[in-house]
Amino acid sequence: MRRIPLLAILLFAACEPTPPAVPPDDGYQHLTKGGSYECGPQPVSFDGSHADVTLTGTCTGLRVVGWHNGVLVSLPPGASVEFTGSHNDVEYILAAPGPAPQVVNSGTSNDVRVH
Repeated sequence: MRRIPLLAILLFAACEPTPPAVPPDDGYQHLTKGGSYECGPQPVSFDGSHADVTLTGTCTGLRVVGWHNGVLVSLPPGASVEFTGSHNDVEYILAAPGPAPQVVNSGTSNDVRVH
């Protein structure tokens, strides 16, 4: 009979896969990877880092949580762009005539400009 050391059993038990994180139910569409995505009826929260993101359609608002991201987005007049991360660049297209986006920047070294 072959014996399995107790330490091996404990290590194997500790390797159980972690379930995927469930995005918070905070009213945002959460994205974490670079690429092209379509905006839905909710504002978008980009939670990734070191990515380029293109958001198609017109987004109702944008929050950038990560670091070193480039985001291209179409926004309605007066929509909000919020930064909690740092070193992010957001280029926007205004979907209709009206006021520029309202920017809330609690991060550092973030930039918002018209495309």
